[in-house]
Amino acid sequence: MNEVGAILLGFQLVALSWRIQREIKMQEAGQRTWFTLADYLVVLSMMSILLGTFLIPTFVLSARWPIVSIGVSVAFLVFSPIVAACHYGLFRGKRPCPAPYALPEEWIMFAVSVAGVVIYAGVAIALA
Repeated sequence: MNEVGAILLGFQLVALSWRIQREIKMQEAGQRTWFTLADYLVVLSMMSILLGTFLIPTFVLSARWPIVSIGVSVAFLVFSPIVAACHYGLFRGKRPCPAPYALPEEWIMFAVSVAGVVIYAGVAIALA
């Protein structure tokens, strides 16, 4: 499981690095920058891998933690582009100007994402 976790962590680092580089370019161009809700999902996904695949199994001898944490991580990653699409207003046609930090549909999808992942994790732990 460590190999799968390491590969996922690599993808997450690339995705987050790409976003940070984009924000740096926008800042240099004098545009508004922010850390979107989709970016927070990527960070939560990374934390799931780090804690559940590498840290917790060091102290608790259980095969279920890495499996559940990889599932949680993948679920956060699956929701991330959907929340990003909401951020850019792709479901409403265009993003309003001036743009708020997050659109209402972005907050809703973020909440649905976190709730869905929490339910998944609870069920996975109960059944493991």
